[in-house]
Amino acid sequence: MSYFRVSLAGDLGSGKSTVGAILKDRFYADIISVGKIQREMAEKLGMNTREFNIYQESHPELDKQLDDMLASYDSKEGSFIFDSRMAWHFVPSSFSVYMKCDAEEAAKRVVNAKRNDEPYSSDGEAFKKLQERRDSEIQRYKAFYGVDITDMSNYRFVVDTTDKTPEEVAEEIIAAWAKSLGKE
Repeated sequence: MSYFRVSLAGDLGSGKSTVGAILKDRFYADIISVGKIQREMAEKLGMNTREFNIYQESHPELDKQLDDMLASYDSKEGSFIFDSRMAWHFVPSSFSVYMKCDAEEAAKRVVNAKRNDEPYSSDGEAFKKLQERRDSEIQRYKAFYGVDITDMSNYRFVVDTTDKTPEEVAEEIIAAWAKSLGKE
């Protein structure tokens, strides 16, 4: 039996959580969302997500805690969807996907999601703050792991979600995963 194991990395606002939920329902998989865990950690420290990312730059023990948790899934049985920028690195048994999205469209999506921990007064403010957060992540992952999360050769499948529905993106991921297993 082959398990459905997919790591969803990608641009902020590319639809990872939404597509992950579709895949979860389709494959009865558990979602492991590092972003959700980080938001909970940030809230406990009285920070928003962007502030927490910057805080993590000088507190690598927090990343190590998340990394160890992710890596433990490589030997677990079951179907999992990893919503994480680094799962492709720590769970090499997963089918690694990168979801791209135009930055302006991504900002609109994040504003429309109305997340409590990411309140933005406008698409322009979201665009700026998301870029700051992204820059922090790129810097942190290069410094801590020596990897460039923007290098598309890290991923087995890359999909641009800008002009697609979440259902279309999920279907493309499923088709690519099946092809990788010879199940087309």
